[in-house]
Amino acid sequence: MSGHEAGKRAAPAGDMHVAGVAFLVLAAALLIWQAVPAGRFALDTAFFLPFHIVVEMFAAVVAAMVFITGWHIHDKKRPAASMVLACAFLAVAVLDFLHAMSYPGMADFITRNTPGKATVFWLAAQYAAAFALLAFVLMPYRRMGDAPRRGWLAASLLYVLLAGYVGMWHADWLTDSVRGAPFTAALEAGAAAANLVTLGLLLWRRHEFNRLCHHALIYAVAFLLASEAFFMLHPQAASMANALSHVYKALAYLFLYRAIFHNSVLAPIERFRRARAEMAEIERRHRELLETAPDAIMVVDAQGHIQMVNGRLEQMFGYARTELLGQKMEMLVPDRHRAQHHVHRQNFIQAPSVRAMTSKLDLVGRHKNGSEVPVDIALSTFQSDAGIQVTAFIRDMSERRRMEADFLHQATHDALTGLPNRTLFQDRLVQTMIQARRHDRLMALIMLGLDNFKVINDGLGHHYGDLLLTEAAHRLTAVLRPDDTVARLGGDEFALLLNDLGHVEDVGQVADKVLQAFSRPFRVGDNEVFASASLGVTVFPVDGGDVTTLLRNAGVAMNRAKAEGRGCMRLYTQDLNTLIRENLLLQTCLRRAVEEGQFQLHYQPQIEMASHRICGVEALLRWSHEELGEVSPARFIPVAEASGLIVPIGTWAIHAACRQIKAWQDAGLPTKVAVNLSAHQFRHGNLVGVVKAALAESGASPGLLELELTESALMGEPMAAAQALEELEELGVTIAIDDFGTGYSSLAYLKMFSLHKLKIDRSFVKDVTHDADDVAIVRGLVGLAHSLELRVIAEGVETEAQRAVLAGLGCNGFQGWLYSRAVPGEECGRMLAGEVRARYGWPGAGG
Repeated sequence: MSGHEAGKRAAPAGDMHVAGVAFLVLAAALLIWQAVPAGRFALDTAFFLPFHIVVEMFAAVVAAMVFITGWHIHDKKRPAASMVLACAFLAVAVLDFLHAMSYPGMADFITRNTPGKATVFWLAAQYAAAFALLAFVLMPYRRMGDAPRRGWLAASLLYVLLAGYVGMWHADWLTDSVRGAPFTAALEAGAAAANLVTLGLLLWRRHEFNRLCHHALIYAVAFLLASEAFFMLHPQAASMANALSHVYKALAYLFLYRAIFHNSVLAPIERFRRARAEMAEIERRHRELLETAPDAIMVVDAQGHIQMVNGRLEQMFGYARTELLGQKMEMLVPDRHRAQHHVHRQNFIQAPSVRAMTSKLDLVGRHKNGSEVPVDIALSTFQSDAGIQVTAFIRDMSERRRMEADFLHQATHDALTGLPNRTLFQDRLVQTMIQARRHDRLMALIMLGLDNFKVINDGLGHHYGDLLLTEAAHRLTAVLRPDDTVARLGGDEFALLLNDLGHVEDVGQVADKVLQAFSRPFRVGDNEVFASASLGVTVFPVDGGDVTTLLRNAGVAMNRAKAEGRGCMRLYTQDLNTLIRENLLLQTCLRRAVEEGQFQLHYQPQIEMASHRICGVEALLRWSHEELGEVSPARFIPVAEASGLIVPIGTWAIHAACRQIKAWQDAGLPTKVAVNLSAHQFRHGNLVGVVKAALAESGASPGLLELELTESALMGEPMAAAQALEELEELGVTIAIDDFGTGYSSLAYLKMFSLHKLKIDRSFVKDVTHDADDVAIVRGLVGLAHSLELRVIAEGVETEAQRAVLAGLGCNGFQGWLYSRAVPGEECGRMLAGEVRARYGWPGAGG
């Protein structure tokens, strides 16, 4: 309720309060005035009689209005207090009329008019009013039905008949001569006492009445008391006090009517108005809630006609409200589902129930443009005058379906390439295997790994590595058929699923296309790089009957392809599984060999071409196992590198070589010892720290230790390698490049390394006596080394003819079986102590 409305409602109560106080103040003043002799005077009878009849008739009319208002309350559970008051004031109205008509000076009314007759009707009316007001205050909340109110009406009329009988025919009981007698005074005082009790109760129980009614009742009772006071002060006819008594009685009735009118008329109207306003507000809120609801809402009758829709439904289906109302709801159902929906709707009307939303049902609605909208629906029913009504709450599931599809795609696809991931690939592999078994067809699984990906990823950065993987995915997708699947399993590994193959040879054709696609350079940012692919192929059901076996065997074949030179394809065979099992056994034995120190170093002499003397030895690792026997380095070193055991093995070899150097030093045989390092040990084994520790522990001379590294070990991280080589050179250790010519060295990088020796690989030495290409290669390598001021040692020299050719090409030294195979340290020590020239008698050898 606004402040303006509240002000309008407070104004009548305020005006009445001001008027009541004014009349009470005036009454007090008049009583004081009438109490003094100067105020006691009689009014002219010619004036008083008309005045009396007018005031009494006014009071009787007001009393009748109190009755009419209280009697015609439309609430069947009307308050009992209001009904008692109304019926009593019917008697008051009649008695006041009889009092006015029986007043001396008026024409006789039925019987002769006497002061006693008028007094009887006066007192009867005063008592009826006084005790009716007392009853009203004492039982304000009791209620009654129709039968009790007729009883009160009958009692009121009976009271009137009784008072009329006494006044008309037995008024002599209260003649003028006895009006002032104690009995009459007691009757007057009795009415006044009842009003005093009523006034006290009103003040005490003020919280049981609303403010306006309470004030009106207080003033009504107070005015009745004033009327009684004036009457008892000077009861003589035509006196000023008598006139004031009648006036204040009329005022009392008027204020009482205000109270009863408020309770019986204004208050119900106000409650109705508030209730209507509240209902309007509730309806407005419901309408607003309905229109702003996130879900579409539709009410449909038992025949399927749309009765009501909200704005969200208009948005969801594209129809205006006027296009929907009165139409069959099947217009929102796709054509193919309408007949079935009609049956479902009728069944639901026959047995209605509450149905909650569930995402398990794939429900769709039809948009105005013909497109389908995925929805979820909740149903409820209610009964109206028109029959059963169905309320449908419809939720647009489009965004949820898109989110679910996105989540599913993220869960089953690689974030970088967009290809299926391992989870989705395995699921498709299972389905393809089922189809292949059902239709007796072949399918193939190709595992693909990018060669040298780590070098590119670490050298150029992960961003460029990601670009390479993305381009690789595009090339694979372009090569395969639409029905085939390519997936990224992780890292640089991809998997290709070829289904519905007629022959095994079909796999080879696809593999050739893949290898050709990866033989072309990749454009990665501003760089052009080469990244070949190694393929491992398994065929279902030949190479495995389940997902795990097929994937494992394809991985085995791919790893074998990498080991055999990369950029090639390898079909899975059972021999590969045997090799894997052997490698696992070998790896276990290697771990124990590291713990138990089962390794030995053998030493192969390096011979100076010019003097034919030993100019150094190469330390070569040997392993003798109690069950496996002598295990070739070519067999166990790749396994050690793959498992990471090469790092502790290499550390042991450096320490053992330094101890041997020290032993020969102490024997007067200072000899340079070369130790081979793996790429893994060079990059991840804290090489400089290991060398420092080995030299310090053994006391060997740093100048007698030589470390041999392959080209790939140096070129993996060239800047870090240059730093490590510089630190080793500061220690006094010399560096040699092993197997030179078989890698991919850059001459620009070679110049930045601190190198001292270059070793030509045995593959160029084997046919150097009769292969012009090998001669040209060796000549070029020797020229390159000498231009960099490096010594050149040829490996694998087995014949004198090879030695002679190499000497002629400028090699500084050689090693091989021509002189000696690798021998244990004791035997090599004896060789160092012997005379090389005397032992072999080579021509031209100096002493």
